Amino acid sequence: MSSDNYDFSTKGVARYYDVSTRYYRLLWHGKSLGIHFGYYDPDIKTQEEAIVRTNDTLARMADIKSTDKVLDAGCGVGGSSIWIAKNIGANVTGITISPKQVIKANKYKNREGVSDKCEFVVGDFNEMDFADNTFGVVWGIE
Repeated sequence: MSSDNYDFSTKGVARYYDVSTRYYRLLWHGKSLGIHFGYYDPDIKTQEEAIVRTNDTLARMADIKSTDKVLDAGCGVGGSSIWIAKNIGANVTGITISPKQVIKANKYKNREGVSDKCEFVVGDFNEMDFADNTFGVVWGIE
């Protein structure tokens, strides 16, 4: 198939995630809430463990502290945002172009008890309206 058959506009990509998120969740299920691939090493046995290892490894590399304000650019259903809030205590704003993913992320943050630490918004991380220096860390996976 040629790329002429795909809609790579912001609306087209948002529509893709609105439709496909449920299918990602069928494959990437579990407590991690992540719909990204994971970091495997000899100790990792499952994809869920690999997703958690990815979050942990990247958070340590970024030196995220509980006092940080983190932007999760392309947050999906909020898996990494929620992990950061629960495990580090930082405040996280997740942005995704998919309204359906924001609905899911808000459901998950409430279920996981971090509604005071996470905010999820619909938007394009290529064109954001946040003030300069709002975030100390920008997080993006895949």
